[in-house]
Amino acid sequence: LNVPLSKEDDVTVTDDTRLRAIVPTAKFLLGKGANVILASHFGRPKGEIIETGKNGRLNPVVPHLTNLLETEVKKVDDCMGSEVEEAASKLTKG
Repeated sequence: LNVPLSKEDDVTVTDDTRLRAIVPTAKFLLGKGANVILASHFGRPKGEIIETGKNGRLNPVVPHLTNLLETEVKKVDDCMGSEVEEAASKLTKG
C-alpha cells in the first residue's frame, strides 16, 4: 500500500498501481464473506510517527482504496492493541 504521493500536496496518490493490484483478490475475498484486514507501513519513518507526507500515516490511501474497492475502508493507526482488537471485533461478514 506504499504508493507515491504528489509533491505539491503530499496527500494525492499519483500512481495507484499497487492499490489496483490488490483489488481483485480483496473483492474475491469480500464476495466470499471474508473479513479482509490489510497491514502496511508507509515509507521509512525510522521509528517516528509522522502524520503526513511520504513517510506519514496511510490516511491518503484510504479514500482512494475505498473508491477502488467500492466499499468502506477503515483504518487504525497501529498493528496491535485495544484499538486494533476493537476494530477487528466490529467487522461484519464481507
